[in-house]
Amino acid sequence: MSNNERYCSFCGNVILPNSKFCNACGAAVEIFEQNQATSYTYTTQTSQSSSMQEAQILGAVSIYLGIICCLIIPLLGNIVGVVLGHLSQKKGKNKFATASLALNYSLIGFFVLLALVLTLVFTL
Repeated sequence: MSNNERYCSFCGNVILPNSKFCNACGAAVEIFEQNQATSYTYTTQTSQSSSMQEAQILGAVSIYLGIICCLIIPLLGNIVGVVLGHLSQKKGKNKFATASLALNYSLIGFFVLLALVLTLVFTL
């Protein structure tokens, strides 16, 4: 390791000189010059990255909840999945949130349609 080589405090990868963002995780890098020489202190802003991670986790939980609950508690589990999907999308748009919303809304529509068909079949 050379004296000028610094590491991202979020992911641990090497930060290139004069970089504003980490090449690996995309975290913003703040550089504070301590003196006129080449001595720098690097810190990363992780709030945006952690917010995106949290959004992806919420989206993934929503997908799993939708799949599992369609067998155990069909409609209620999918409604909770939709709420979690919207929370995930609010924190940051990601593929998990979109997939979660599509899955859970589709399952809700399926169960409502199934209830209507069964009602019509057994009442006629």
